[in-house]
Amino acid sequence: MKITFTPDTKEVSPALRVSSEWTKGCIKPHISLGMAKERFGLDAIYFYGIEVRCEFVNGILGKSVTSFDPDKDSSLTGDEYFFEYWRFEGPMVGCYGDTRRWQITLCFSRGRDFLFGFSELISIFNFSRFQGFTVNFDVKTGIADPIDLTETWLMHFGWQGTS
Repeated sequence: MKITFTPDTKEVSPALRVSSEWTKGCIKPHISLGMAKERFGLDAIYFYGIEVRCEFVNGILGKSVTSFDPDKDSSLTGDEYFFEYWRFEGPMVGCYGDTRRWQITLCFSRGRDFLFGFSELISIFNFSRFQGFTVNFDVKTGIADPIDLTETWLMHFGWQGTS
C-alpha cells in the first residue's frame, strides 16, 4: 500500500496481488481521501482510477491503466489526451541469439467516435544488430499528434551505440 500526502490531497494506492501457473498480476485502485476542512476526519473517498499489471509466461508483460476522472488522466496515463491505455510488451530472440523487445500500446480518449474511444496505436521494436549497437523503431497511428490532427501517423527510427 502506498499513501501520499500533499498539502492539498491525501492519496491511498492499495494493491491486490494474484498469481497462477500462467500469470502473476497486481490490481491497484487509485483512491484519494477528501479531508474535512472544518474538523478532523474524512469527508469523502474518491475512487478515480485503476491499474492492472500482469506478467504472463515467456516474459510477456501486460498493463492497463484507466482514469475515471478527467482531471487525473495525465497523472495516471502520462498523457492528458488519454484516459486509458492497454500495453503489452515482451522479448524476442533474434537471428544471432540477441535479445529484442517489442511493445504495443492501445490508447483511448474521451469523446472519440471509434470503438471504446480508441485513439492511438503505438508499436515499438528494439533490437541489437551486433554487440554494442541497438536499433529502435516505433510507429504511432491514429491521433499521432493531438495538436495537429492532420497527422495520423508518425514513424521514428534511431540507433544507439553502447560500449
